[in-house]
Amino acid sequence: MTERGQPYRVWLPLSVAEGRPVGPILDDPRWAREHGYGSRIEAKLTKAKRANPNLAHLKSLTGGRRTAYLTALTGGAGAPEMKVTLPTGATITNKLGGCSAYAEKRLYGDRRTWFVAEKTASNLTPLYASKLARVPAYRAAVASWSRCVRTHGYTLASPAAARDRLRTRIPKLPADARFAAEVRLAVAEARCARETRLRQTGQQAEDALRDALPQRIQRELRTHSRLQRAALDRARDVVGTS
Repeated sequence: MTERGQPYRVWLPLSVAEGRPVGPILDDPRWAREHGYGSRIEAKLTKAKRANPNLAHLKSLTGGRRTAYLTALTGGAGAPEMKVTLPTGATITNKLGGCSAYAEKRLYGDRRTWFVAEKTASNLTPLYASKLARVPAYRAAVASWSRCVRTHGYTLASPAAARDRLRTRIPKLPADARFAAEVRLAVAEARCARETRLRQTGQQAEDALRDALPQRIQRELRTHSRLQRAALDRARDVVGTS
């Protein structure tokens, strides 16, 4: 961006711990005790986005200066387009150029190869989600988890039911009680997930189902893993960490 005559500041609104995705199964009691399911992190991120210096700069621009900035950053209206049809049948389109595309190419190499592999790898769950719930080992682990959270005062069939409770019941509590209730629920889920090894069992079952997918999908998964590891090494070189 500097070479193109445009200002851009590296912006990191969250710490590493805060930026960690919760995932469908929370099994870290320490993190849950501090952050619950991450509602305050989400609020912090929303607030921080409004203070993003790059967004503030963009909003200050008009006319040709705004067009020039967007063209440098993302390629603007003339950015090249890529499209992939997923194994699920859905189609995803990406239109990206400028410095954003340059950075992506520097990290991942051939952008189209990465685009197809990444979108394929991150959109496979619908192909086996219904089968996962029927895997005996996973069903047994979920049942054990359900019995465990009952000892903490919750009648829940699965972690998904815990998230439903989080969305539907906790928001109705008084403001000063919401986060405490969120933390109690998150800690219960995490403790029981840790005790029953629910996340590990689910991951093993999911890996087996993914391994049974067609070979053309397996090739994309291997490509995704290879490019991701290489990108991490390049990123470490860029920022000077080991």
